[in-house]
Amino acid sequence: PDREFPPDDFRTWEALVTEMQGACLVVGVQAVFSCGFVEHLRDEVLKALSVLIVGDQEQQSPPQATRFGMVVLPAHLLRGSEGFRLGAASREAPPLRAIVEQASSDGCLRQVPAMLHPSQWYQPIRGYGDVRRTETLLLQSPKGPYEGFIDTHFNRKVSSLLTRVFLKAGWSANSITILSICVGFVAAGFFAHGSYLTGVLGALFFQLSAIVDCCAR
Repeated sequence: PDREFPPDDFRTWEALVTEMQGACLVVGVQAVFSCGFVEHLRDEVLKALSVLIVGDQEQQSPPQATRFGMVVLPAHLLRGSEGFRLGAASREAPPLRAIVEQASSDGCLRQVPAMLHPSQWYQPIRGYGDVRRTETLLLQSPKGPYEGFIDTHFNRKVSSLLTRVFLKAGWSANSITILSICVGFVAAGFFAHGSYLTGVLGALFFQLSAIVDCCAR
């Protein structure tokens, strides 16, 4: 289940733990991360069954003092006689910090770097510099599993340049998608004419439509 709740309220944790089956991903709203990063965390928590915390450039040591921005909590650590309980003794600290400190003392806490791979990264957003860094990470993200040679070596490079233009212009993803559809209709019009020249123009506009559509992603 997807839940938005105040993490400092023990009652919401006690309600959530009854619904958890595998693990719980807790992340703040001022953060951007790649799908590959979450997939890596999922694989790690299934293998180790430990609490995973993701820090950033400001992370400290020991772990309980870390300014973490993302936490993965296995369900078995939050329920049962052998797991961590949200009992009265732990209510002296905020719930999430109490869980992390308990996991640290039990030896089942692991820290994960914020940057693992160009496709596996986590970036907190605290200022304009973080926004620019995140844009760069998104633009430099590696190709998708279904991209071909043209997509990788042409479409992606051109769409990266157009994406910067759209960002400066303040265009939304929906606006870019509408533009891509309109360019596709222009391509269809050229194809419908049926001549050799309009066929070539139709192919060029169709390719442009694909490039613009990549910007919305």
